[in-house]
Amino acid sequence: MLINYFFTSKNNKLILPIAVFVAGSRAYPVIAKVYYILPVLLLYFIVTGAKEIKLNKQLKRTVVLLLLFSCWSLITALWSSFPVITISRSLYFALISIGSLVGSYTYFKVKDNFDLNVFLPLNILIVALSLASLILNYPNEVWTGGNGKGFMGFAGHQNTLGALILFTIPASVWGIAREFCGDAESRNKINIKLILYFVLFALNLVILILTYSRASIASLFLALAVWFVFVYKWKAAACYLVIAILTAGILIVNPLIKNEVEKIALKKFPTLLSSREFLIKSSLIAAKHGGLFGLGYGISDPNIILTGTGSHYAILGNSATYKGNNAGTQNEQAMYIREKGSSVLALIEEVGYVGLILFLLPITYVVIHLWFLVKSKLKITKNIVQSNSTLTINLLQLIISFLFAFIIHAQLEAWLVGVGSATLPLFFVYMGVGLTAIALLFPIVYPPKVI
Repeated sequence: MLINYFFTSKNNKLILPIAVFVAGSRAYPVIAKVYYILPVLLLYFIVTGAKEIKLNKQLKRTVVLLLLFSCWSLITALWSSFPVITISRSLYFALISIGSLVGSYTYFKVKDNFDLNVFLPLNILIVALSLASLILNYPNEVWTGGNGKGFMGFAGHQNTLGALILFTIPASVWGIAREFCGDAESRNKINIKLILYFVLFALNLVILILTYSRASIASLFLALAVWFVFVYKWKAAACYLVIAILTAGILIVNPLIKNEVEKIALKKFPTLLSSREFLIKSSLIAAKHGGLFGLGYGISDPNIILTGTGSHYAILGNSATYKGNNAGTQNEQAMYIREKGSSVLALIEEVGYVGLILFLLPITYVVIHLWFLVKSKLKITKNIVQSNSTLTINLLQLIISFLFAFIIHAQLEAWLVGVGSATLPLFFVYMGVGLTAIALLFPIVYPPKVI
């Protein structure tokens, strides 16, 4: 009986926020070993959520689509130069994607309402650690580590910190929206929660800008821009036009502000895309070599060697890695791991066009169903979610906007093929939030025959 008590999906209400926190720990070298708890938690989600997978059509279909990609990536081991790596990464992808998805689904199914508070503890921790690092100017490489062109705090890299903020800031964005759209009586009072969410969002924004992580900064503003168009339609477009004109005017009139903007945008490179150009060019060549079936999941084209990047050789069977243009005397035991830049190109290189299509199928399935829900102007009864239909639609619009931004971000930071990244599990948690809405609301909006 005690086993039955622990192995129930109801416990996911407590365990999923822990799993999100554990996934985020990957970004911080000091506590990175905490990440090794994640596979156990993900396996727990799958075991406790097995019944839900059988009962719900939308969840089952998404899991099947993820398994299709995982099976294809396993098949690529047949021609992979390092089949053991391909097999292990394929199995781990299945665990991460399905575990995070099912954990998220079961978490929100037992909650009283939809929100993004599951990301709030990790976001607060990120802000707290960053503020501590800024105030104490510790560790020593707080500004000089990583790429040496921005604030990284206790994280391993500026772009890693920027990505974590991008993936967790929706919690404060939604907190502001939810409090702002409360009942008329509460809006006439001083709303402490609203103030705190605003402060948290502002701190996130300042830290994000200090990282100089252009991909994360651009992706955040893109997500918010898309969301505002969803909510305010033509008014948002008119507002963007005014902001663009004012910004251009300020940059022309004030050279100091112009210099600061250029400092963030160019990061001392000649052009905006200089730092990514050689990565993309290399990935384009590698993608051509990958072709229809790919070189093997998790495998980098051994004929394309990059210097001055995060690319390195990994000695198989050993946690040690070393950077260089060749594997030296370890050539037969070492595998070259190249920084790839674009997730789409990386997928084509590793699993081919076949794998790319299979990878996009579950994402497309969830996004299209969310889109139909948003367009339906659904009416939601109180026994499903304790909020009005407009607020729920706004949340679904926010999820669509950030999923879109995450995918764009992944074309500049190839984390969609990084099974060990901090952001991949978080991406599938967001997918799970959307899938829960689909599973609960789609049968109400559309007759069962249409599903």
